[in-house]
Amino acid sequence: MKSPYVRSVAFILASLFNASVCSATVPSTVMIEGVMSSAGGGAVADGSYELTLRLFESETSKQAVWAEGPVNVQVKAGRFNYGLGTKKTLEAKQLSSMQQTWLSVSVGKDPELARQRLHAAPFALVAALATELACTGCISGAQLANNIIDANKVGFTYAASVTKGGPASDLSCTGCVSIKELKFDDDMNLGGQSLKAQNAIFTGDIAAASVTAAKFIGDGSALTGINTPSGLCKSGQVVSGIKADGSLICVAGTLSAASLPADGLNEISNNLLSNQFVDAFESKQTNVPIPDNQGVEAISNLIFPDIGLAQQLDITVEIATTDLSGISLTLLPPDDKKTGWVLCDPCGKKDAKSLKTVYNLINKPQSGDITAWIGKNPKGLWNLKAKDTKFCVPQAPGNSKLCNPTAKTDGQIVAWGMKIETLSNQKVALQGTMIASGLIKSDGGLQLGQGPANCEAATTGTLRWDSKAGLQACAKNVPNQGDATYGWVAAKAQPVIWSGHCNSTAPNNSSWNKYCLNDTEHNTAQDYLSVASSGIVTVKVSGYYRINFWTIQHGYNGKRLRLFVNGSQRAYQHNDDGDQRWHSAQIDQLWPLKKGDTFYIDGYVQSGTRYAYHSGNTNGSHSRMQITYEGPVAN
Repeated sequence: MKSPYVRSVAFILASLFNASVCSATVPSTVMIEGVMSSAGGGAVADGSYELTLRLFESETSKQAVWAEGPVNVQVKAGRFNYGLGTKKTLEAKQLSSMQQTWLSVSVGKDPELARQRLHAAPFALVAALATELACTGCISGAQLANNIIDANKVGFTYAASVTKGGPASDLSCTGCVSIKELKFDDDMNLGGQSLKAQNAIFTGDIAAASVTAAKFIGDGSALTGINTPSGLCKSGQVVSGIKADGSLICVAGTLSAASLPADGLNEISNNLLSNQFVDAFESKQTNVPIPDNQGVEAISNLIFPDIGLAQQLDITVEIATTDLSGISLTLLPPDDKKTGWVLCDPCGKKDAKSLKTVYNLINKPQSGDITAWIGKNPKGLWNLKAKDTKFCVPQAPGNSKLCNPTAKTDGQIVAWGMKIETLSNQKVALQGTMIASGLIKSDGGLQLGQGPANCEAATTGTLRWDSKAGLQACAKNVPNQGDATYGWVAAKAQPVIWSGHCNSTAPNNSSWNKYCLNDTEHNTAQDYLSVASSGIVTVKVSGYYRINFWTIQHGYNGKRLRLFVNGSQRAYQHNDDGDQRWHSAQIDQLWPLKKGDTFYIDGYVQSGTRYAYHSGNTNGSHSRMQITYEGPVAN
């Protein structure tokens, strides 16, 4: 998530001592109070902010003497206070060595704000006097803090020294006896006091009224007197805790969209989904001529689309002219048609001819606040204006291609654009593979990228868009490349087709003879058609079907072919030539058929040596039936 952008933090009061502390009553923290301003100049919104605080010896020092944070600070009406040293100890020795003390504050992940010098508070001034203390007998033992005298500060032996000062039967000290010198020959009675230790190892039993621990190591199977959690939460609830009796504490498990941060999609999806993007758009108005000191401006605009809220904004500009010292650039956002932001004025040194730069939070415009658009939608019309205030001289070195006295122009706005990091309300990015067990619906269409370069077994069925070949699919058995070869082919639906023939010629008679279908050559329509050897085809799936049949017939006079659908004639073809010879005949129909419909083809020859149809063969030149599914029937 992004930290909110904070323009400044001003300190109303900062208390800091600048010398060693000599009194036990001197506070160990330094209280500061400040005012936090937003990017627009007003107070920031109430809430919790992450601060990182550092102390430096000067305004420009690079190495901090002390740092603390990030720490959460509550801000209300822009005001906050915090005690330096609350989490990380603020050592007096560190501060006493500093000639000056400068405080640095960073909010969230934002850059460091301007440092502010801190001055001594009353306690610090008193402590400063003690650094030069020089007297004899002016400090009694009652004025010394405990534990400040060690072996390095005294000139005599005592019970904890290497050279013993005598029996320690009446020893009263802390830390003056090493543990290796202790030997217990009886139970230790603490007289009702507690035993405190970082770690403890017991080889026997522990007898205690109660035992408190942050955690237990092990599965707890040997523990007694502990209630095992039991029970179930209701539908829509989750477990939030366990009561002393072992029963579950259940709370509502509903998570509303309103409770999620706008940029929190990646956090709740384990970084698989994100609605944060970097989008760049260039103005279509390029190489716009700049009037040569004519009192008017060159204007190039950019219509920024509605893609979401800006989290970062970059403005790229490229200018070519004879003298940048006479050029000024102004950018007008959609909500400002008069003043705008002055990007640069002048835009360069005398006789400099090229400007190619980026304006952002680091390289800021000369005037105007880019941060005003952070958290807003930058959609709309943006205008870039370039004004020239010096006449160009075409004879000067390097000016001939830029200065045009005839057109009265001096260079051009070569190109410009905007790049923003957006919190999008229009799209979501997916990292990895999406697996859907149901339908994927899109009202706005589905746009495919170039996809992987290689097609292999693992990517079979993948679609991609190639700028030259169009829609492609990764498939096996690519033509002319071998049966085991994978490759990218045009993404077209595989034909649903039944193709076959009758393997015998029609009998020599004057009757109508149904064309049999007892030899299947190719069939991908098993789920669409049921083809009987008698020649009757039954439809399994409603749709448009193309029925294409051809044969050769032999005999005198009338040679006939018919298509029957559900017992009714739907197509008829005839030839009445008087010669007894072979004649080609064909029926080719596209017909809407419903599930359960039936159809067949029959033929007839009037006289002579009569063959209503010829048997099929391997090349299909004598007879063939082909049935293809063309698509669904509209309701």
